Amino acid sequence: LLGVPTTTDRGLYLVGLTILVLAMTVVHNLRRSDVGRAWFALRDSEDAAAALGVRIAPYKIGAFALSAALTTTAGVLYGMLFQATPGPSQFGVLESFFLLALPVVGGIGSVAGAVVGGALFATAQPVVNLFDVRLFLATGALLAFVTLSRTDGVVGAATRLGRAWRAAGRPAQAAYGSFVPGGADDEGETPPLAGRVRVGGPLPAGTRLRLRFAPAGDRR
Repeated sequence: LLGVPTTTDRGLYLVGLTILVLAMTVVHNLRRSDVGRAWFALRDSEDAAAALGVRIAPYKIGAFALSAALTTTAGVLYGMLFQATPGPSQFGVLESFFLLALPVVGGIGSVAGAVVGGALFATAQPVVNLFDVRLFLATGALLAFVTLSRTDGVVGAATRLGRAWRAAGRPAQAAYGSFVPGGADDEGETPPLAGRVRVGGPLPAGTRLRLRFAPAGDRR
């Protein structure tokens, strides 16, 4: 396949890694394109998307075709890995639930979540065996936790922690429009209305600030 022998573990690994990178690149670019934005609009509200001029049927068919293509590719790799043709007997109710739950646990709202879900699928069984816990029970507990906590899986939780960590390390900034009294001039005298305004971020060119001066102690 692609000039790489798949009879060895190394060759199959290289083929799988190449297909994974290509699939992630395609999906990542689609999410940032007009097609991806239309899909997001359909996901949030079909009525609102239709009101904005999004044609529902073509985009739904396109999403189904893309997901079918990715699933078919995964099935081919699965058959090459186990040297067998995947059949209904290999994917019962519990197995299907497990495979559907892993992307949700990894983070269904991001491309990296699918990779994390696949990593969980590869490492979950040895880990749960250490604690003498059934795999499906652990998967159900993780799925319930992700649903109740309203986090986008492992990737969403990691993203939130990263943002909180970066925000904690930043110095506090003055709020927009806060008035900070100015210091004395070179002659040691402070003009009656001397001062400066600090803002919490860059302002567009031409922005006007309206200030209201009040006597000390007036907090209206």
